[in-house]
Amino acid sequence: MIYLVIKSLHITSVIIWMSVMIITPVFLRIISEYNKNTPSNLGSSTRALFHRIATPSMFATLIFGLWLLSTGDWMQSRWMILKLTLVVLLTGIHGAISGQLRQFEKHGNCMLVERVSLICGAQITIILLIVLLVVTKAF
Repeated sequence: MIYLVIKSLHITSVIIWMSVMIITPVFLRIISEYNKNTPSNLGSSTRALFHRIATPSMFATLIFGLWLLSTGDWMQSRWMILKLTLVVLLTGIHGAISGQLRQFEKHGNCMLVERVSLICGAQITIILLIVLLVVTKAF
């Protein structure tokens, strides 16, 4: 029973983490378009939201995921090694978004604004690959 509870918490924290990670660059794009000549505190509000929701969800995802990994016999599986590599990549994207939020808060613009499609597309592709690996346990 505890395994299913932890698995449910892991899935929930992943959904929350990825939702905020995907919507943040889009939201910054909208803010920058509507506030070109008007200073706004929406950048700092977005950063606060990111740090209050995405960062704790990321840590919860990692903690619950490591607990699940420790209970299973998957560490030697190629699909799990690839999944962990993709999770590390998502964690790096999280850090990059966090840094871009700091830049946006200071200057009102950042690289995320110009590369929304690329960043969101990359995240969605990584999520899809992770789900495929977990469901199929391919190779």
